[in-house]
Amino acid sequence: MYKEFKGVCDSLVNVENNNEIISLNFNTYNEVITLLDFKDEIRVWASTWCIGEEWVVEYLFCTFMVWYENKDTRNNLFLFNSDIGKMYKIIKKIQKELHRELPVYNFLFQTEKEYHSLARRLAAENIEMTNKAIMEEGYILTEEKRNIDHYTWFVHYHVFGWTYDEIADEYFIQKAATIGKVINSIYKTIGLNKENKRKQKILP
Repeated sequence: MYKEFKGVCDSLVNVENNNEIISLNFNTYNEVITLLDFKDEIRVWASTWCIGEEWVVEYLFCTFMVWYENKDTRNNLFLFNSDIGKMYKIIKKIQKELHRELPVYNFLFQTEKEYHSLARRLAAENIEMTNKAIMEEGYILTEEKRNIDHYTWFVHYHVFGWTYDEIADEYFIQKAATIGKVINSIYKTIGLNKENKRKQKILP
């Protein structure tokens, strides 16, 4: 998906219009019409992935601008995501602001129980400070979901049009209802519209 989007971006560095080649200068944003054309290209690309939400188009557009203007991000998939870069800055800032770090366990002056208690308290303070900073930037906290298999199921359902039963058979899951529960949870987490899913099954 990333590679395909990068290909769309690369193809629009030079855009042919009425037999005239327009070289895009992304350091200035005067080429309004061309940039709007670029957004339309993103919409077409997104539609092939059954994504019709306008906020996704805007997000990809902003991500491309960050990618194109910063050479360091062009070869770094991690930094390609503008939000990840912003989160990284927030975390670095919090690290500087933390007044206390967890010291090395000193058995001469504290018990293991006391040390564990200190570690839990400092961890709670760290989490609270990080969550507060993230929410102040306009983000919201959602349920964590880090199981890659779950997102694979989601792609098969939304993008490739598979049914819960077909996904369960493919991945040896006993109950198709489990697949449905996971997929519905991901829809809620990432904010895509279930109505935009592919209607007819295709192979990955």
